[in-house]
Amino acid sequence: MTIASFTIRCKLVVKDNPIEQVMQFRYMGIDISSTHDPVKDLRSHINKASALSGCLRDIVWSKDSKIRIYKTCIRPIMTYGTEVREDTNKTKQMLRVAEMKTLRTIVGKTSRDRVRNTDVKKQCGIQDIVRWGRQRKKQWYNHVRRMDENRKIVLENNPPGSRPPGRPPRRWKDSWQSTSHEKIQRQLQN
Repeated sequence: MTIASFTIRCKLVVKDNPIEQVMQFRYMGIDISSTHDPVKDLRSHINKASALSGCLRDIVWSKDSKIRIYKTCIRPIMTYGTEVREDTNKTKQMLRVAEMKTLRTIVGKTSRDRVRNTDVKKQCGIQDIVRWGRQRKKQWYNHVRRMDENRKIVLENNPPGSRPPGRPPRRWKDSWQSTSHEKIQRQLQN
């Protein structure tokens, strides 16, 4: 598989055996594609989590038990790979909508009941899923920073070459670092 902004066909032969080129494949539950579409990847995770959360609807357990199941089973499925995925407004919205759908199912409220999302989250004692993912990214970043210098090359360096015209794509580090965080870091360094 080749990863580029446009489709590249190449021929690879190992010991006179041609290797098939694919445009996407599944590795450890994540679809890796040559075009890299974070919305498509996230949608598959949300669909898996929604199927599991649909099972909670018919269970007669207490609300606390359902919240525990959400925290231990459903949220990790929805946020699988969030540590290394860049967040866009679309992916944040998708995560929040899927989370609220599940939490409303747990509490037994629908949007017709006119109960605010913040009230449902307080009732469940759940932190916003995007903020929770941001904390996970910070933990991952700190973990990578502690690694050996040879392994941190990807984290610290920028790829060579020029970027295409237009607005640059959002980087991984930009999805959890705010401008206020950068200002604090600069003040601490000075």
